[in-house]
Amino acid sequence: MAALPPSAVLTTLLTDEIRDIENFIDVLKQEEAALAAADLDSLLSLIDRKSEIATRLNALVERRETAQKNAGMPPGREGMGKWTARVDPSGKVAGIWARLLTLAGQARDQNQINGKLIALHFQHNQRALATLMAAADMATTYGSDGQQKGGGTGRLLGSA
Repeated sequence: MAALPPSAVLTTLLTDEIRDIENFIDVLKQEEAALAAADLDSLLSLIDRKSEIATRLNALVERRETAQKNAGMPPGREGMGKWTARVDPSGKVAGIWARLLTLAGQARDQNQINGKLIALHFQHNQRALATLMAAADMATTYGSDGQQKGGGTGRLLGSA
């Protein structure tokens, strides 16, 4: 069987990575919707899907970087730019690489949005917990004589 030309190999590597990063972005958007709706059941399943795709993406990046190194190209974006120009002077492969970089930026931005939503939920939960703790501390209690006592002892409800 004849070996594929370098442009076909690189195109295959990049299109596989694009496919998975598009799937990753889709899951991130679903995660954003679940965070906005506080849909914990959906979030739990999305975490698993996101992890699976991230694992595949990491493996694809490693394959691409290994192929880049084996082609004698320097690491990183600069090396990919040189490699795409060398294997396909028409610019088709460079266009695929540019698409991948655009999608990677979209994934980064979407992940930052989700991180901010998670931080907002965390802050809300912390404030709610602080309010509950303060209310428990100020709850009216009864002494051994059956008379109301104002203010708590500073212990959590249900603690001994």
